[in-house]
Amino acid sequence: MRDPKRIEPILSLIREIWTNHPDLRLTQLIMNALNINYDPYYIEDDDLQKGLEKSKKLLIRIGERRK
Repeated sequence: MRDPKRIEPILSLIREIWTNHPDLRLTQLIMNALNINYDPYYIEDDDLQKGLEKSKKLLIRIGERRK
């Protein structure tokens, strides 16, 4: 069985990114974080989490440039 403790950190990242960038659609947010052009069905949760963390950092840098 997969560790249920993995769920909250991923949801927290999604919540934080989406709250700060509400114009994104959920699937946009996820696909941008994954940075893939294929079916995300087989992506592991830890890969999604890493992608979300990278996406968060990138969006912060973009936001800083716009100020």
